[in-house]
Amino acid sequence: MVSLGRDSTSWFGYEDARDDCLMNKLVVSSLEIDQEYIDYIFLAKTTVFYDLTALWVGASQDPSTKQYYWDDGLAVRLMDPQPIIEDPNGHVAWFLNKNSSVPGFGELRVVSRSGKGPPRVNALLCGAPGIKTELRWRNDKGEMVSYRLLPVLFILAIGFIQVTGENQEKEAICDEDSTSSDNKDTTVTTTPTVPKTTTIHPCQSLRRAGSPYLRKNGYWCSLLVFGYTAYDYDAARADCTLNKLVVGSLEVDQEYIDYIKLAVTDSLHDITAYWVGASFNKTTQQYYWDDGQAVQLMEPQPTVVDPNGHVAWFINKNSSVSGYGDFRVVSKTGFGKPNVNSILCGAPGIQFN
Repeated sequence: MVSLGRDSTSWFGYEDARDDCLMNKLVVSSLEIDQEYIDYIFLAKTTVFYDLTALWVGASQDPSTKQYYWDDGLAVRLMDPQPIIEDPNGHVAWFLNKNSSVPGFGELRVVSRSGKGPPRVNALLCGAPGIKTELRWRNDKGEMVSYRLLPVLFILAIGFIQVTGENQEKEAICDEDSTSSDNKDTTVTTTPTVPKTTTIHPCQSLRRAGSPYLRKNGYWCSLLVFGYTAYDYDAARADCTLNKLVVGSLEVDQEYIDYIKLAVTDSLHDITAYWVGASFNKTTQQYYWDDGQAVQLMEPQPTVVDPNGHVAWFINKNSSVSGYGDFRVVSKTGFGKPNVNSILCGAPGIQFN
């Protein structure tokens, strides 16, 4: 599955990144075959939400041989070539080559675990073994090749938001004396009043990367989990719960705009519909948003296809057609026309008093 935040202008400390893998019962993933490199470079170049520069990967140094080895438990072990050591106490990151006119996938370096760079490390590959048997076949040159099956969780660091404060403070006043022949005039020079700019992280309480959206009652921190072909609702909700999140509702236009844009530009996944946080009130016979923060009543009400199902947002990816799509109550299996294959998870960020 893929988990993405909206902005990656910040860095991702290695320990925090590794903990995100562990929380999902995964390990930091290594790299083995060309297709892994190709796919993630392609994602980095084509996604419009992220300035992806480098990813933490699963590798460590053997004190006996003084060499670095892949250590996710599945990849071919010896790193060849060996990474460039910039910080002997750091960890291995893959710095991507996004310039198609320059050959190669980039380079591996041992850098500070803070991830601050330059350039920064702002993403992480997590994974776990899938089917144990390798798939082997002959390519068009008659060579035997194999493919390792490793589901990968892709986690991005969330960036900071610049907020200009309303409280303005004057700077110190400087006095200059200018004396004429008969009298003394004092000229007071005051520096211009400049609004203070404060850097805040609306989603700092989350253990995961999250995209902050400013709603009526405060910030909502949202993220997407992708479940491939069809995503059973109960399994999808469990993935939110695993990360101490709830199924997210929708409130402001920017949430709709961003997730449609992600679906349109994501070249690795055909996102068709998202499970969202909403439920049916038997007393009023209406559906309400239920993530605990969004304005409650759903307007318009969803189309009920399966009364025993759950609410999904079927997105409109056709820019020539107006609107964000429509909401439908569909089978919890996720199978349909089209399938539901993603879920929005989230949690409250900074709230207003």
